[in-house]
Amino acid sequence: MISLKKKGLAILTASILTASIVGCGLVEQTPESIENTVLAEVNGNKITQKDLNEEAATYIESYKTNYGEEVFETEEGKETLKQLKVDILNGLVEMRIIDERVKESDIDGESEEIQKAIEERITQVKASFEDEAKYEEALTEAGFTDETYREFVR
Repeated sequence: MISLKKKGLAILTASILTASIVGCGLVEQTPESIENTVLAEVNGNKITQKDLNEEAATYIESYKTNYGEEVFETEEGKETLKQLKVDILNGLVEMRIIDERVKESDIDGESEEIQKAIEERITQVKASFEDEAKYEEALTEAGFTDETYREFVR
């Protein structure tokens, strides 16, 4: 009788373990959990998938405006998008490092160097568009005005 109880307990334990292992593969990530995925961290300051998506939106819109809505549907386009996101993530990391150094050195955010860096960044973004009108259109579609985008870049 005791061995029958042990066998039953062993079978029950194995069943629960199997269900747990199989069930783990069935857990889907929600859009919210995907957005909160940490891609990089700079001195405790996390860069999430949401941060990357927000920064990439303007660039993606620029590509679609310049090359067509289907630009990222080909294999070459998918590879371009992947590389674009890697480059943007690297840029976000660099900006966080710069922010840290600015805080450490007590540089005023209104300094000439900071203003120059902001202007250079905006010039780079504008250069990815055919013209000023396409840039303004992409800003609007991304929910920015020129002023709010400058603040975002800051």
